[in-house]
Amino acid sequence: MDRITFRHTPLAAAVALSVVMPAKASLLEIPSPAIGVYQVDSQHLLTGYDVVALPDGQFGVLWSEHDDDLYSYDYVKLQRFDQNGERLGEEITVYQVVGYASTHQPVIAADKTGRIAVAWAIDENLEIDTNSCDDRIDIARISQDGTVDNVSVDIDSGCRPDIAMDADGDIALVWQVGEGITRRAKLQTYLADGTEYSEVIGLGQREPSVAFSSDGTLLAGWIQSNRPEGQRFSLDGTRLGEEFRLDTDITYSDSSTILDTPTVAAD
Repeated sequence: MDRITFRHTPLAAAVALSVVMPAKASLLEIPSPAIGVYQVDSQHLLTGYDVVALPDGQFGVLWSEHDDDLYSYDYVKLQRFDQNGERLGEEITVYQVVGYASTHQPVIAADKTGRIAVAWAIDENLEIDTNSCDDRIDIARISQDGTVDNVSVDIDSGCRPDIAMDADGDIALVWQVGEGITRRAKLQTYLADGTEYSEVIGLGQREPSVAFSSDGTLLAGWIQSNRPEGQRFSLDGTRLGEEFRLDTDITYSDSSTILDTPTVAAD
């Protein structure tokens, strides 16, 4: 059985519990016992998970689970926890599907009030093909009381979504389209009520990531010709300045070095 577990260390706190991390904590402190987040049943497999910090030291875990049986459900689920790893309420089923569809690649973000935005990929085949990029991408918003509200998106062929949320609940979504030399990264923003705000914006080649800064601007990153590159944008999609390298122009002399899956973050 697949299980999601976390250990509470100061390093883990930087990801999931940043607002309660001790100011003088050592990263070498002895970790507390692992927290069992979720264990799927014998029919399902975990196909991805993500973690987000919430107000008051809480955190949320999003995961997807898949069953190859045509008549069994695939799920995207969410569970909130307090700063001690205790569950807050019941797990929330964000999405479920049965038949020729498979959920994977879940991502999660939150605003300063605890509202959550999530995205995931749906492979419209019975078995997940991790080498393809022809999935449907879906988005949902989850309120503090657990109400799930689907956001209308029109992405029928993509993969590798990433999502960010600003302090007011506005959303930025990035994803990849195409395969091989045709791969391209895309960006679109949405207002807090789920309304599309920007047009779809072309980025670089592949594996995009996105984060909001405290001033409401956002940073998108991606891989371009085996280099990590980035660009700042306003919420309406206006480019702010020029594209720039994310790795201070490091030269990779070894031709076998392949950069993969950059991640951007901002405060």
